[in-house]
Amino acid sequence: MINPDLLEKIHQYLEKQITIGELEEWLVPREPLLLRQLESDDSDIIGAIELGFADMSSGYQTEDELRNTLREAIQEKTTSIWAVEGPVKVQIVTGTASVNIDNVFASNFDFFITPQPA
Repeated sequence: MINPDLLEKIHQYLEKQITIGELEEWLVPREPLLLRQLESDDSDIIGAIELGFADMSSGYQTEDELRNTLREAIQEKTTSIWAVEGPVKVQIVTGTASVNIDNVFASNFDFFITPQPA
């Protein structure tokens, strides 16, 4: 599962709300914490970001290409769910509990779910 703060920062970068420098400035001090588990979604995403930074600085990749690479990396790890009109029924399931929420009304609602193996 991707760290929600990391996911939010990448989303801000993809939507051009922050610059690549701001993303890097936010990421660098947090990398040790985010990379505690080397075999994780966070490490895969951070690896894609770092490789993208290196490719951009070497001239192998443009910033638009980096954004596309990051979009693809995020899409591999998450699923977006959109509810155009409500009411909707939502079930949130974790490793230890599940919660049903009935009659959530949404005109435009976006969140990420990390797919889990069946």
